[in-house]
Amino acid sequence: MVTEEYLTNIKTQLNTSVLISSFQIVEEWDQPDQGYIRVRTQLANSDFLEVAEYFIVSGEICVTERYRYQWMDGWSTAISA
Repeated sequence: MVTEEYLTNIKTQLNTSVLISSFQIVEEWDQPDQGYIRVRTQLANSDFLEVAEYFIVSGEICVTERYRYQWMDGWSTAISA
């Protein structure tokens, strides 16, 4: 299934990136013609990044339909803690 492979590829990149120190998948689902993933990450430089993507399958590839992100630098997250 195209959507399962797409999500697996995203998780592999999260696991192997030297820029990400940790991550948590908040929500994830896939259907044959669409999918969604929402991830919270702690970056190696102490920044916080949360991303969400809704995608559809077009032909044999996944195409981003909507996305959003929130990025806070380490200094901001230290103050709000």
